[in-house]
Amino acid sequence: MIHFYRSPGAFFMHWLILVLLATLGYSFGLMFATFFESATTAFALVPMIFLPLLIVAGLFANTKRLVPYWVWLNYLSFPRHAYLGVFTNEFRRLDVICDPVTPHCAYPNGEAVIEQFGFEHWHPWQSVVALIVYQLGLAAIGSISLYIHGARRRGRLAFVKNLDSRVASPRAIASARSNDELSDSDVTPMDEIPTPSAAYTEASHLDEGGPSHPANDAVELTRLNTAAPKANRGV
Repeated sequence: MIHFYRSPGAFFMHWLILVLLATLGYSFGLMFATFFESATTAFALVPMIFLPLLIVAGLFANTKRLVPYWVWLNYLSFPRHAYLGVFTNEFRRLDVICDPVTPHCAYPNGEAVIEQFGFEHWHPWQSVVALIVYQLGLAAIGSISLYIHGARRRGRLAFVKNLDSRVASPRAIASARSNDELSDSDVTPMDEIPTPSAAYTEASHLDEGGPSHPANDAVELTRLNTAAPKANRGV
């Protein structure tokens, strides 16, 4: 319909580059989401960081204007890597661009177009490698950020080495209304104290005349089971 080059190789290379670009965009946003505790802050700053990468991709302006001071942005722009891959994948396969009846043709073939744009040293496989490496780097940075923030979080539930010093079960911590961090002095072994009451839905919601919600029933049952050992020790 849009008259791209028709061959299995051209199609699947084009498709692979677009899939990598889409997953990379997701990884890009997810990585920056791990940097901030507030989603509002992440939504405000990510466009400010992404927009320069999109501007230098070559879709809106000639990137030669970036030389010499801003040329380094070309290497950080993953939209540019995807654009180069799709561009060269299409035009390197075109042996003839103009119809034979055309008296004047500015570009006799696809290679002439690539040379005009200065992409003669680029190949589609380079874009695939660059996008994969870029995504692995974002995943590594995001994992490190999650590890650092997870170690500081209140429940300390994400890692095996912290399981012995948590103050509540994972489900109770997940349902807590407060995400404030606990100091080291407040952290005690799980078996010594019952689950904090702040981790549960208020009992007043369970006593109302309306029908009981299954999730609230499960939370109340967990609270009673946790408080029972303490009552027995008091006896």
